[in-house]
Amino acid sequence: MQADRQNDIMTNERVMMAIVRASELFKRKSSAIFAKHHLSFSQYNVLRLLDGCPDSKSSITEIAEKLLVSSPNLSGIAKRLEKAGFVSRTRDKADERKTILTLEQGGRQVLARVEALQRENIRVLLADWPERQKDAFLSLLKDMLQKG
Repeated sequence: MQADRQNDIMTNERVMMAIVRASELFKRKSSAIFAKHHLSFSQYNVLRLLDGCPDSKSSITEIAEKLLVSSPNLSGIAKRLEKAGFVSRTRDKADERKTILTLEQGGRQVLARVEALQRENIRVLLADWPERQKDAFLSLLKDMLQKG
């Protein structure tokens, strides 16, 4: 009984470590692509999020929550993106405490250049996975994230 419990713990830890390692591999390969376009992994994620928002706008607080980063960290990322001409920052007219980020043409252009490279990166990493396996794995990961 004790051996079974110990084996379960070891298997669970190996699963979690494999998820972390796969995530780090993806992040390393992606970061190499982004660096060629003067973007960090975090900056790319902000641009992608804004690209999917209505009117390509969102508050720093909302983006920070979706990316699981602090608002002060995201403020620094936003400043660098604004300096590069990828986003603009404005105060929310309804609540002056809120900063709104808007995806600008420069951000759209860099996303267009990076997206095909990133899609190929993902395709290569998941090339041997049937769609049903991807769907099942995604469902399991979503369940895990909801528990966190």
